[in-house]
Amino acid sequence: MNIEGVVLRLLLGGGDAALEQFSRLRAKHFREPYATIYRLIENYYHSRNNLPSINELLVLSQRNSKNVSLLNTLSLLDVSDIHIDVAVDGLLDQFAQTITLNSFERIIEKINILASDDILEEVGRLPLELSEEIGTDASITKSSQLRIFQTREEVHAKMTPTGISNKFDADWGGFFLEELVLVGGYRGTGKSTFCANLSYGQTSQGFICPYFTIEMTDHETFSRIMAIASGVHATKIRKGELSEEDILKLAKARARMFEGGDHLLDKYLKEGLDPIAFESELVCLPASAYGELVIIDDRRLSLSKIDTSLGTLKAKYGDRLKMVVVDYVNQVSLDGKSGVELFDWTVQTVLAKYLKELARKHNVTIVSPYQIDKTGEARFAKGLLDACDLAILLVREDNGDLTLDLAKARSGDDKWSCRQKMNWETLQLDPREIVGDPEPAEEQPTTKKSSRKKQQNDKAAYGELDQ
Repeated sequence: MNIEGVVLRLLLGGGDAALEQFSRLRAKHFREPYATIYRLIENYYHSRNNLPSINELLVLSQRNSKNVSLLNTLSLLDVSDIHIDVAVDGLLDQFAQTITLNSFERIIEKINILASDDILEEVGRLPLELSEEIGTDASITKSSQLRIFQTREEVHAKMTPTGISNKFDADWGGFFLEELVLVGGYRGTGKSTFCANLSYGQTSQGFICPYFTIEMTDHETFSRIMAIASGVHATKIRKGELSEEDILKLAKARARMFEGGDHLLDKYLKEGLDPIAFESELVCLPASAYGELVIIDDRRLSLSKIDTSLGTLKAKYGDRLKMVVVDYVNQVSLDGKSGVELFDWTVQTVLAKYLKELARKHNVTIVSPYQIDKTGEARFAKGLLDACDLAILLVREDNGDLTLDLAKARSGDDKWSCRQKMNWETLQLDPREIVGDPEPAEEQPTTKKSSRKKQQNDKAAYGELDQ
């Protein structure tokens, strides 16, 4: 018995049960000529808001002998003992199996010319492709299955505090799981620094916050987070110009990341601290729940790599994985697109849509920076913000403070703002809101040379210079 024919026969005049299953189907689930009959049913539904009987389709198809012949064949099928939900499940399973086999055959055909990295990329791409083709995420939920009243614990389980803005956490409760949060700003505003603070803020709460980095190396990202954790000047860490006091601060911050780290540090302090020997022994200890960092450094970061990495990390850490940083959305690769195509606004819009889907799939908050132009709009992408749930604009004030402005809030008032102190030497963002008049910026002597330099910096910040 042909399952495609059975499903079509059950749809024709099948009543409410058929109408409920009809929403799960698409023309791509059928091979020709069954797909043609499905499209006739679909057109009838859109024009009359109901499913046709087989006789009604025969009347409408009387000029097409092929369609009439197939409909007469369908009318002879005995489907009296078949439930339509079982038949539709079988059809969708058949479609999924066919798509999966075709995908594997495509990889097998060129397996001999693929390098190991390419094989991982091809296989990693499959979940996204299959999810897009098969589309099994849709569900119909009735009001009787939902609850408007929830306990505080149930609500909090769907959220994660930022850990870096007391006002935001108090007003909004933090970020919600399954949401996409985009962080915008001019070049040099501190978007990556803000995200590094977010990552460390999650770590300090005992969570795991994977940091996907594209432009910065894993060590650069790690150094920034260690500056935040220790309060040591970030440039000193980067250049290796550390005083004894700096080394001690870093050693204490590093020790907190491992179980028994403090005891090991005490031992080394008694003998005279050798930081290299200390860290070599330290990293052999089990990671602490409050300090484990996960950094994924990939210059060709793609959506499929993010998907497979999150699947692996979610399996390992479970509910400890609540927030993810992707630095940054404008640089993520979309399969089949490369080079200048990546900066096309349509590609960027699709990237944001897929990041949102990955947030829902893995039940995490995904945070990703994006650039804005001199008008304050998203650079490179007209529709970049369509998919996100929250968009936060960062404004670097003249005195170095960082102002957080909401540019978009899907489920709330976007007239929200908060000004916080940023230490640009240690990269530490003070979570407390600045209330009252901010500290004035230090006056700098004005010269023609410095004025020209300021103009260049302003243009760079507003994206008017080449990257």
